[in-house]
Amino acid sequence: MLPIELGSGDHALQEALRPHGDLATWRQLMLMGVLPNTVPSLYVSAGIAGILRHWCPDSENFIVHLYNDSSSGKTTALRAAAGLWGNPLRLIDMWRTTDNGLEGRCVARNDMSLFLDEAGMVSSDDVVKNAVYMIGNGGEKLRALRDGSERKPRTFRVVALSTGERALLRGERHAGQEVRTLEIPTHITGSF
Repeated sequence: MLPIELGSGDHALQEALRPHGDLATWRQLMLMGVLPNTVPSLYVSAGIAGILRHWCPDSENFIVHLYNDSSSGKTTALRAAAGLWGNPLRLIDMWRTTDNGLEGRCVARNDMSLFLDEAGMVSSDDVVKNAVYMIGNGGEKLRALRDGSERKPRTFRVVALSTGERALLRGERHAGQEVRTLEIPTHITGSF
């Protein structure tokens, strides 16, 4: 049993964590399509790292981002990694989100991996910069309740797997972003 605390109302996540498809087919696809290739193997391994954060609470959150042109296998690798957890079609989210939405998803995926596809859908580079720091720091931003009192920010331990056609960190880079993000151009190892 995985040591994941699911909120009683998180039926979508409970459904997403149910296995999808045939185990023998999944195993064959992993043996033939993922394991012989270095980048997908690394990516699938990073997908497992989310659960390891439960037993290593002093470790830090991080993002692994695959990028290259369309149809280079990035989303396929993301689906293979998400398939370790359950139904990839229900576990993969799009980068097109708000800060609040992404914070909520990170909290819901505590001690898991977070799967984000299509980084090119982000409306501005500032959203990505904020997301990198938020995921890396493992907590929501400070907010006030309606009465003005402080609401305690929720924290989380996640490993985020991301895909896109371009590098996630563009323009001016900061050391704080670079230590939280591993960017892998998939063309360096050939096709998937």
